[in-house]
Amino acid sequence: MENLNGTPSTLASFDISKNNDASEGLTLTEKTLLSLSDAVRLNLLQTKTLGPRAGEVRAFLGDMVKREYETKPSIHFSTIKNARLDKLLSDILKPANRPFQLPIQARADIAIARSLQRQWRARYREAYFDIDQTRYETLAKTGRLNNVIFNDTGNNLYHPWAPQSYSSLSGIEINRPLEVGQ
Repeated sequence: MENLNGTPSTLASFDISKNNDASEGLTLTEKTLLSLSDAVRLNLLQTKTLGPRAGEVRAFLGDMVKREYETKPSIHFSTIKNARLDKLLSDILKPANRPFQLPIQARADIAIARSLQRQWRARYREAYFDIDQTRYETLAKTGRLNNVIFNDTGNNLYHPWAPQSYSSLSGIEINRPLEVGQ
């Protein structure tokens, strides 16, 4: 398996096709796990269900729980962090993302998510609890918040974030017409 930057990760290729005929031979990478996690989280927010990819996420989470119980964990912490699997589990467990009358399958999904979350918390301990803080630090150092600073002086309440350094355009560049392709 590859992580988001293309380097190999330790999650063995997981074949969802055992439990879902529509995805025969699908091998999960961090990128596909992130896509799966985001799609399911969006469905939980909008429809209070796991959505059309429910079979895939159930198969994956079920396999992860099984591997954790067999003491053969197959997922690295970086994969959990980069694919936002901790957020997926939290969203499945969040009462606001559940239908009023909880179907039996949803109860099973909640039990699996709770079990996996408990296992990951026990295995990764502080790192799991500090996962949001490490995400923020990564964003601030090398991510999209790189060279962005928080200005809380009160001068501009609507735009407290500003680039650390910038250069303004000269009058010539401002008045120059837009040319396609440049």
